[in-house]
Amino acid sequence: MTSRKESKTIAAVSSALCSVSSSLFTHPFQVVKIRQQSEFQRKFFRLAFDVYKKEGFMTFYNGFSYAIATNGLSLGVYLYLYDSCKLMLMDRYQSFHSEHKILFPLVTSGITRFITSSLFFPFECFKTVKQSMHGFSWIRFYQMFRYQGLKAYWITLQRDILTTQIYWVFAENFKLFLSDRDIPDFYKNLLIGGVSGLLGAIITLPLDVIKTQKQTHSQNANKSYFEISKDIYRKYNSTRGFFLGYQARLMRVSTYGAVLMTTYEYFYKQIFTLYHSYD
Repeated sequence: MTSRKESKTIAAVSSALCSVSSSLFTHPFQVVKIRQQSEFQRKFFRLAFDVYKKEGFMTFYNGFSYAIATNGLSLGVYLYLYDSCKLMLMDRYQSFHSEHKILFPLVTSGITRFITSSLFFPFECFKTVKQSMHGFSWIRFYQMFRYQGLKAYWITLQRDILTTQIYWVFAENFKLFLSDRDIPDFYKNLLIGGVSGLLGAIITLPLDVIKTQKQTHSQNANKSYFEISKDIYRKYNSTRGFFLGYQARLMRVSTYGAVLMTTYEYFYKQIFTLYHSYD
């Protein structure tokens, strides 16, 4: 019998390992998405081809080693806290959990994402600036973080919390819906992770565009969200600007969610089996 502490430790290690797998598949989408949003480029495949032609294939993995280190650590911390918070609330409010299948994951995921996004915001900011540039500059990053850091933090926090809440509310309930269906676990996890990630990506895309504009353009340093939104709207004379990079973001987040859910379950079972083989 595995204790709760041991289960959470296994979960944290599994999440770090599956984060590497997920990043390997989805990092190129992230790089193209950042370029689309920062340079106001609408055509995904044309931009991807231009990046490949002018800068080489490895540009798609710009900042990859850094992303693995920070994503693996942040995801491990996040899932550890999520599991801890979930177990603690279930112990104290078991009836509440049974009756409120939407509100419970909404609160749990919101609290844990607030903590991890706050802790890892400087790393997220660094990654965004690095991926948006043809040549990275520490001076530019320092100036951006100094003058835009706090404002970029708030919109990053809003995007991350909302995306996570949508993901977990849908994932937890979809998992219950599929629990008695005769579908292999691999396909269940693939479907749950992919669809949950897709929903979160679609709903929060405008926030993601504003966040990228805030972090990558010095002229936006003293502008409010509303002013940046007006600039984006004026650029295209429509709402199309708020969906820049939608192809890359939808492909990246849905693929990330699907790979994450399936590889997490795989690594968890393997580590669990390995752990008990030494008992």
